Amino acid sequence: MPLGVNLDSLSDWSPQQMFVDLVKAARVPFGTAQDPFDDRGVPLGDDGWPLGDFGVVLSINRIDADQTYSLSFEGFATSISTYATSIIRNLSYDPIANLTTADLEVYPDTYIALGFSGVGPRVRNLKVLRPGYAPTQTFTTPFLTRLEPFQVIRFMDYLMTNANPVTTWSERTLPTSPSQARREGGAWEYAIQLANETRKDIWINIPALADDDYVLQLAQLMRANLDPGRAIYFEYSNEVWNMWPGFDQGWQNLWLARTEALICSEGGTCQCNVTSNLCAFDLETRDFVLAWRRIVRRDIQIADIFKSVYGPEAMLTTIRPVLATQMYSMTPRQQLYFVQNVYGAPSRFFVGMALHPFFGPWGSPNGPTDDIITDPNATVDQLLESMSWDIREMLLNSEEYSLAGFNSLARAFSLRMFAFEGGLDTGYYDINVERKIACSFDPRMTTLLTHYLATWSACMGDGDSGGLFNYYKLASVYGVYGQWGLTDNINLPSVKTAAIDAMMQRNPASFECSTIPYDPAAPPPGTGTGLSASYYRDPNFGQLDRTQLDSTVDFWWWDMIWAVNPAILPAQLVGAYSVVWTGAVEPKYSQTYAFYTLAEHPIRLMVNGVTLVSDQSEHPTPVEQSGTIDLQANQRYPIRIESRSPVGPGGTVSLSWSSASQTRAKVSRSQLYPF
Repeated sequence: MPLGVNLDSLSDWSPQQMFVDLVKAARVPFGTAQDPFDDRGVPLGDDGWPLGDFGVVLSINRIDADQTYSLSFEGFATSISTYATSIIRNLSYDPIANLTTADLEVYPDTYIALGFSGVGPRVRNLKVLRPGYAPTQTFTTPFLTRLEPFQVIRFMDYLMTNANPVTTWSERTLPTSPSQARREGGAWEYAIQLANETRKDIWINIPALADDDYVLQLAQLMRANLDPGRAIYFEYSNEVWNMWPGFDQGWQNLWLARTEALICSEGGTCQCNVTSNLCAFDLETRDFVLAWRRIVRRDIQIADIFKSVYGPEAMLTTIRPVLATQMYSMTPRQQLYFVQNVYGAPSRFFVGMALHPFFGPWGSPNGPTDDIITDPNATVDQLLESMSWDIREMLLNSEEYSLAGFNSLARAFSLRMFAFEGGLDTGYYDINVERKIACSFDPRMTTLLTHYLATWSACMGDGDSGGLFNYYKLASVYGVYGQWGLTDNINLPSVKTAAIDAMMQRNPASFECSTIPYDPAAPPPGTGTGLSASYYRDPNFGQLDRTQLDSTVDFWWWDMIWAVNPAILPAQLVGAYSVVWTGAVEPKYSQTYAFYTLAEHPIRLMVNGVTLVSDQSEHPTPVEQSGTIDLQANQRYPIRIESRSPVGPGGTVSLSWSSASQTRAKVSRSQLYPF
């Protein structure tokens, strides 16, 4: 099975321990000599090193402690403080070479920080080498050992791709920078060196704001320094469709698409700027759709620049553009539709389509649920069982927006299926964190993760390169923000690394996509296309903005705001709105059906003239409501959903159903018919 892995971002707290020299992952900015944690910074020279006294935090990860490090730097300091966490021995200064050397003995279970006072000549080229390494060694042995099972290294976090501010090549991090743990990301030179030393292919992320010259300089750097046998997977930034805090690239891309492709009146009505190929062929005016299209257009532009350096014969072989897109949405369909109509067959430009298939304690026998992940009393057994159900739902659900549906979509366009990220996701809930962490140490996680990867391989793979899965990530801290890493201690194996080892020892031919079987007796899906949707600019269904066809009722707030008025600027996403979906729903079974709504704002659901849900209250978080009704198979029943937001944007609106034979799931497009 082709496996890759994501690296952690460089930091003084990461357990990844990538570099031999601690300074390469030291905290930025430098602190003061009195307080190295002082993040106000100190004056720096053009080379990035302090002009006078300073402090530096090297590591707060305790697995770095209880060792003796080799310290050296150009310059002199009358005093080197260790803050009672370590001791300096064998301190020596050579005035001719202007070189200071010492041994740094670090106490157990503590952090590592230094303060330099009485500096002169100024301190430069500080190095603090881990025990047992020569100055010529760049990467640690445990780090390299953990990388051995993988074929591909994805550098997204190493490059600090999310919200990366770099626009020009001169703004990038250099290998000579005092620390690589910069907002601009680690140096490309070290990424290339790592790929060459490990003989791994690389998966890179181009900064969202990087100009064409940046891309050209990067392509030339790789052509000159990356071993010819190494393939380069690339994507434009990371999750550019994502608008959560910290993903500035999503807003940047949206603004660039809107500015280029829309001409909007003061009243908010927009039309296509036909000079833009983002909309000229179909006059599309929904800005979020234009933003999705701009992502793949930028992918193609970047590929063209690499092709100009590597030559046409390298495309789709050495240079491997990837359409990294969003799960559970219409994003990839819109992107493929755009490429097909404007450029031609997507398989001429992309080797594959990549998604992010994480699993976690979100599953149950009745379908997706938040009940376990938000339960403060959930046991480890319950959490692991919920993860197992989530894997079942994710990998073998045949709904349109499931992985199986996206895999079929990729195959229809002759594209392979990849995972740019995937693995365990326990959410960002500060609830029951200790037991969630315990799951990552439970031996049953080995079986669960092995099954997850094997099923992915069988269902999504097609040989040596199809189905490439990049685990997220090699190593990370386990805490309230997740237990993403395969290990939290790079020096030790874990129940998760055992799953990777097991995958390497198994014959992919033994993997079965039917391990979690489909129901062969299930009725075929309907032929529906969705519901008619009417969007209003007020909370009482009065000021109609637009009507459109929505394939499902499964929205979060920015989808709804953009649909209401694509001219609204990011800083102005305020105001009330309302939406009505109408049409017919067609059940597959003659049974009693339960319909479920999930919303923060007032919502009303009617099926066949019967009101099943009527909640006119505001809630701080999404609230589930439900009602039941007897329905006959293959008959179409009128359905109407009303959603109002009197207090402005925010919130979720989704519609699910279940019956004795219908697994609880979002009501799919195939069973919905517009009026």
